[in-house]
Amino acid sequence: AGENAVTFGRHVISSGRVHFPPLLKNTLGGPNSEPKVGPVVLNEIHYHPSPSDEEFIELKNISNDSVPLFDPEFPENLWKLSGINFDFPADVTLPPKGLIVITSTEPELFRTKFSISESIQIFGPFAGSLQNGGERLQLTRPDTPDVDDQGNSVVPYLLVDQVRYDNNSPWPLEPGGQGPSLERIQPSAYGNEPLNWRTSLGDPSPGRNNDGNRLPLVDAGDELGRAHVRTPVTT
Repeated sequence: AGENAVTFGRHVISSGRVHFPPLLKNTLGGPNSEPKVGPVVLNEIHYHPSPSDEEFIELKNISNDSVPLFDPEFPENLWKLSGINFDFPADVTLPPKGLIVITSTEPELFRTKFSISESIQIFGPFAGSLQNGGERLQLTRPDTPDVDDQGNSVVPYLLVDQVRYDNNSPWPLEPGGQGPSLERIQPSAYGNEPLNWRTSLGDPSPGRNNDGNRLPLVDAGDELGRAHVRTPVTT
């Protein structure tokens, strides 16, 4: 569905693929504006964890306002995250600049394992699974209910954010089963752009912003025995 007063427009990403996302501004007769982003975005994706870890998706509110993950006028109509077939519970609100985590395991066990603050809401386990070979994740919200030609109530769903991640270049390769997660670099920039995602600079960090310091990840090195260290930095 299309949001009132918002247009869709041609947008070419770094790989040359053409997308038609909602645009930030209507620019009839002129160059297209940048895609509309937020107020909530997909911020971290752990789609192919090691056998001892769990899948998860982290969402971030990039606005300065609280965002209810339901329609305040029709609170029974809830936000959805496709790809894992997840409907948010009733009465969930994401605070300004806040984070929410959706995990494939029991939330409190996940919280304990990753030492996540009690202030961070965690939901799960989700019924679906994240595809190791890549897939499209879409965060959608309900619009005002409409009535179809037969008089039935229909709830249109509007796209809030989407990511079509992949385990092949130009997407980062290490999150494809080597332990790290996918991290969004600039939350306010277009999410379906591979260059706006990186390999996590340390262990996955559900419930924490992507710009914090973390312990480095060290591997055994290349065929010449040279060790590799990814040193986390604060950006």
